[in-house]
Amino acid sequence: MPFIITALLLASVIGGAASIAAQSALPGDTLWHFKTGINERMQSALVPDGKVQANFDIGIIETRIQESKKISGDAERVAVVKSVMEKNIAAHATARSTRLPHCKTAATTSAPPTRRRACRPRSQKTPPRF
Repeated sequence: MPFIITALLLASVIGGAASIAAQSALPGDTLWHFKTGINERMQSALVPDGKVQANFDIGIIETRIQESKKISGDAERVAVVKSVMEKNIAAHATARSTRLPHCKTAATTSAPPTRRRACRPRSQKTPPRF
């Protein structure tokens, strides 16, 4: 019994340390797949559906854009991770549009997506500001 508890505790510590280290990983780094495959999926599972989930997907897309800007000076790294990043961004964009089909997609609007600007269902009107 103490062996099982020790093993679980050790796995938790190692997994937590890897998760924290992966948060700053850039595409092409060893921990980037851990960040996108484990951390972001876990965060996504904890976010409620609807507008909040769509805003989460927009935030991930913004993160991918910032990551691509950080690695843009390294042509070799860009060549290696370009298709992976395009697929990741497309997956989050598709998820966003399926969660809120009434919203305009990034391709049909000139305004960049932000976390502050969320899509409202067509039935809701913007309340007046005083």
